[in-house]
Amino acid sequence: LFGHAMEDRMGRGSIARVDLRLRPYGSGGEIVRRLTPVDRYYDLYAEPWERLALLRSRRIAGPRLDWEKLRIHHVFERPISDHTLAEMIAIRSRLGEAADGDDLKRLPGGIRDIEFPVQILQIV
Repeated sequence: LFGHAMEDRMGRGSIARVDLRLRPYGSGGEIVRRLTPVDRYYDLYAEPWERLALLRSRRIAGPRLDWEKLRIHHVFERPISDHTLAEMIAIRSRLGEAADGDDLKRLPGGIRDIEFPVQILQIV
């Protein structure tokens, strides 16, 4: 029910666009989780793109310090392997390949050309 309320357009448009796939376990995961299972997910299953998304994440409910500790641990304190770094760089290339002719966000010179290097440098 909540997922439909966040995705469906009403009246003049949506209140906030939320991609519910961007959470632990994707579209099969619970919309709201306690921190312990989220922490476990990032320890065991998170992919490089999820680490990039976690970098930009903000809590919308619950204790702020608990979320910040989890975010800082998984984004900044965990070492980054050469494989993970290469995968993060490859993500940018794949986004560019999927861009349409008028996609200013993903085409070369778009916001993604700034966003990805800055995020990778933050993590490194």
